[in-house]
Amino acid sequence: MSWGDALSPVQLAQLLQVSAGMKQLSLLLLLTLGLLTTGCPIDPPATDDDDSAGTGDDDDSAGDDDDSAGDDDDSAGDDDDSTGDDDDSAGDDDDSIGDDDDSASADLAVSGESADCGPDPEPPVPGGLLLNVTGPGAISVLDFDYAVGCCPELDMTADLNQGAATITMGYTLSNDICDCACSLDILFELSGIPAGTWTLVLPGGEAELFTVS
Repeated sequence: MSWGDALSPVQLAQLLQVSAGMKQLSLLLLLTLGLLTTGCPIDPPATDDDDSAGTGDDDDSAGDDDDSAGDDDDSAGDDDDSTGDDDDSAGDDDDSIGDDDDSASADLAVSGESADCGPDPEPPVPGGLLLNVTGPGAISVLDFDYAVGCCPELDMTADLNQGAATITMGYTLSNDICDCACSLDILFELSGIPAGTWTLVLPGGEAELFTVS
């Protein structure tokens, strides 16, 4: 049979069946190729921990560990929201570089400090500590029998911790050149204490609660 001859109905039906089979095979091959391409991507895009690649910080999204390079965290209430200081949120440890607390403690002052041999009160004071509130934000303290000496020089520090509501005292005795020995009583006054209830803590471990207006 030449290409110019007319096809019989039987031949035409056979040719259509072959054509339909080729089309189904082509669709099956295309579908298989599509599944393989979808399931096995070539060179998948790189993923990293940061929203802006290459900046060297941990993460730029809010609530994560870091949203700007070099500091700890810029979201309020976290450990740090500006580089180089401890914390800018109120009530935390620090809101400006170089100071210890965000409550002003510069007004706290020690005065009248002495370390002398003195008569102990009768009856003895329990715990060896006598504290009196002398006015708004002011107290006087007598710490009995702190150490043995005679006439030393006394240096004193007072550390106010707003968060813990404590005032911790520190004593340094030096240059005790007198030729005698006795039980030294430490006397001092504190002023500039913020209104509220505080615990005074002495170097020997004694502590007393007090309230000032």
